[in-house]
Amino acid sequence: MSAIGNIPTPINEPVLSYAPGTPERAGLQAAIAELGSVVTDIPVVINGVEYRPGKTNRVSSPQRHAHHLANVHQSTPELLQQAIDGAVAAQHSWERWSFADRAAVFLRAADLVAGPWRHRINAATLLGQRKTPHQAEVDAGAEVVLLATPAIMAAMGAHPSELVMRWFAPGTITTPFAFDLAALARVRGDASG
Repeated sequence: MSAIGNIPTPINEPVLSYAPGTPERAGLQAAIAELGSVVTDIPVVINGVEYRPGKTNRVSSPQRHAHHLANVHQSTPELLQQAIDGAVAAQHSWERWSFADRAAVFLRAADLVAGPWRHRINAATLLGQRKTPHQAEVDAGAEVVLLATPAIMAAMGAHPSELVMRWFAPGTITTPFAFDLAALARVRGDASG
């Protein structure tokens, strides 16, 4: 494969059951109570700087429209251009990082989602997308972890069929779509993990 020795061999990320009485159910209920009890202010973030240009849109829970989850600040054309310029500059910096350093960013994200952020991300997905605990677990928590290591292995030259055989159980391949509400969990959480 590669001389990079710290890339873990993919294994199936366990999908937690959230059955009554389990620790994961208690953790998810606590995260739902925490995230659901406040209205989050979601600014426009460009290059690590928060902007609140004035116009906001209300984010409501799809299963309870009266439940006000967040206010999302809307960008301006000037901020959009600033974001584009910042992304291009970041791309040039990112390209100079070694593969191992770039891979470490994704593996760290997977570790955070598999560990301390899992209930928070699943709670945000449940609240904002009308998911059951199992659906939130599959679509947000486990999915981020399931996609990180195989993507890195593919970049290292592993054949796609090897990744599917070694990483995904039959019938469990999904596509990422739940990252918008993962941002809600990020805004309310500690980024240091």
